[in-house]
Amino acid sequence: MTKHGKAVVGWDEVLVPGVPKDIVIQSWRGQASLAQAAKQGYRGILSNGYYLDLGWSAARHYAVDPMSGDAANLSAEEKQRILGGESCMWAEYVSPENVDSRIWPRNAAIAERLWSPQEARDPASMYARLDFVSVRLEWLGLTTEPLRATCCSASRVSASAEEFAALRTLTDVIEPVKDYTREQMALAVPTSGTPMNRAVDAVPLESDAARQF
Repeated sequence: MTKHGKAVVGWDEVLVPGVPKDIVIQSWRGQASLAQAAKQGYRGILSNGYYLDLGWSAARHYAVDPMSGDAANLSAEEKQRILGGESCMWAEYVSPENVDSRIWPRNAAIAERLWSPQEARDPASMYARLDFVSVRLEWLGLTTEPLRATCCSASRVSASAEEFAALRTLTDVIEPVKDYTREQMALAVPTSGTPMNRAVDAVPLESDAARQF
């Protein structure tokens, strides 16, 4: 692989005695694991804190810094081994209809964190830019807003315009459960055949209306 310009990237578990120094450690465990790898001479990237499927707010992702915690105490040479971070997403609860909204626009906040100076930390300022980016993403063809109307239509037998408007108002301010709570509450293990047509699949992972309120 090396002769073709490729590098091996492995999760924290590959950091065992004797592993070649040209392997890049990808840490799902956090900055402490990342720092441990750097001290042993390995390059690393951080994934902990950047899992989009956990439903965190953009502000919470934005606050995560690969160079914080134990990594902040590394020597200058060791810090050079930390390459940055990578956002990730498990896909048990996504479909072609809602996958864009699960990735974007929060992924843009993670990108800004990884490309910005450490002192750039104001979430209000970040959200102002994120609102603008969201519009551009929609213009480019990404469906950053879940198909709430589709889901709501599927969940009702008949409803007046007023009832439907009230339901839309509700879905604007609620969010799915966070972290792995949905998985823990599920009655069955999800498969590729599991319908993603419930309200939890259609509402945004982060409610802009609730945040602004």
